[in-house]
Amino acid sequence: MKRRLWISAVYCIVLGSWISSIATASAHVEVVISNSFSRTLPPNVQNGAVFLEIVNKGEKEDFLIRSTTPIARAVEFHQHTHEDGLMRMKKIDSIPIMYNTKVSLSPGGLHIMLLDLKQPLIEGENFPLTLFFKKSGDITISVPILGTDANLHTKKNKDDDEKQPKSEPNTTNLPTVQFELVIKDGKVQKSGKTFRVKKGEIAEFRISSNEPHVLHLHGYDIEFRIDDKSQNIFQVKANATGRFPVEMHGAKYHHTIFYLEVYPK
Repeated sequence: MKRRLWISAVYCIVLGSWISSIATASAHVEVVISNSFSRTLPPNVQNGAVFLEIVNKGEKEDFLIRSTTPIARAVEFHQHTHEDGLMRMKKIDSIPIMYNTKVSLSPGGLHIMLLDLKQPLIEGENFPLTLFFKKSGDITISVPILGTDANLHTKKNKDDDEKQPKSEPNTTNLPTVQFELVIKDGKVQKSGKTFRVKKGEIAEFRISSNEPHVLHLHGYDIEFRIDDKSQNIFQVKANATGRFPVEMHGAKYHHTIFYLEVYPK
């Protein structure tokens, strides 16, 4: 009788472990990651971003609480908000994923920020990204690096696009608006600090500075470095309308130095 009870106890333990392993495995299945991508960046840009969609197929709310990748020193979650007619970006601790819903991390909204890149983001390459969920555990994905104009719609239709005849995008005929800026001691030496273009135009900034700086264009999630040795040139295709601040980041300065305003055609 004792032997039978002992065998029954062992059987229950094994069965419990088996059920627990199934529950753990199914936890990953409840959270589905799709349409992930990052955008290619110039080699001198230090921060990048990842966009994707998360579907929670479970019956309980979950939270994306952390993320890591070997190609960046740190990873943060950022959210864009509209305040006083301006688009601002702020760090958030976690991203809630309600049950039976989809959350989109897209340009101009929620996104995953890659800080201090250890290698450039080159179009056509991939890199690993691990997402840590409060209930579903960790999930590692491979993030493809797409072009500068990529978005969730581009990613979703990539397979369909590949079936169509290839054609290289023609950006040489796009109208370009040039702006000359001089930055001295962290300030733009110009009375007007708002630069206006129309949607579809190329905003080209030619910047000279007496100090090296890191500038971040909010809304477009573009960060670039300028040095004090030569004129720095960078271009932005104005594909989103609004008023977007350009902030200076660093130990010495951290403030908005000018604005890019994009108007409808």
